[in-house]
Amino acid sequence: VISGVVSNHPTISDGKKITTSPIKSDQSAINENLVVQTKSGSKYKLSNAAWGASIPAVVEAQKKAKEAAAAAANKKVQKQKVVSKAPSRQIQPAKKAAVAVKPKPAAKPSEQKIAPAQMLKLAKSAFSLTGITVGRNGKYLLAGKPQQSSGRQAKIWEAYEADPNQPGIPSGYDGTTASISKVKRVTIKLSPDIDRMRLEDANYDRVQSGLFSGRFVNKIEYTPGVPS
Repeated sequence: VISGVVSNHPTISDGKKITTSPIKSDQSAINENLVVQTKSGSKYKLSNAAWGASIPAVVEAQKKAKEAAAAAANKKVQKQKVVSKAPSRQIQPAKKAAVAVKPKPAAKPSEQKIAPAQMLKLAKSAFSLTGITVGRNGKYLLAGKPQQSSGRQAKIWEAYEADPNQPGIPSGYDGTTASISKVKRVTIKLSPDIDRMRLEDANYDRVQSGLFSGRFVNKIEYTPGVPS
């Protein structure tokens, strides 16, 4: 069975929590943005998984991908030849007086200064940034391609909150691969239908104030007029 919150249904109000009857579709293939059918014949179109939730089929696919990558890396290491280190020659110090200078330790990758233009290039590649921002002072950076909301003018985007000190750079990203996992992704819905968006905002507030607060969705903010 699948549990979730109703949206854009012709007879069931938005925000209503429902649980389906047993699913007829192959459960191992269930994923976001697919249509599933129950054994009773009802069909449901799935949206994105709630913040913090997971889909078994997606988790299993990610697990297999990690196992395959680990196996490939291990195979590569085993093929590498062991190179013995040649003994270093001992050099007798010169008898003449000299001033010994201790070299400065090399800076760590995270401490190295990256030029703003290079940082923008790295961020665009790492997060598929479009260069488009929404919100006051470019607060959110849109990424990838938007999903069209079913039967409506609204579009759903993946986005990242911008670093206030580095315009165009996701907050928490410092140009290294290790920092990518520290950047939090958000989902933004944009629509010219202000009345519809105001109703949806009220539905989110009701869901978050109920018994299962934050279980299905975590609304960050609602802005009626979005500068872009």
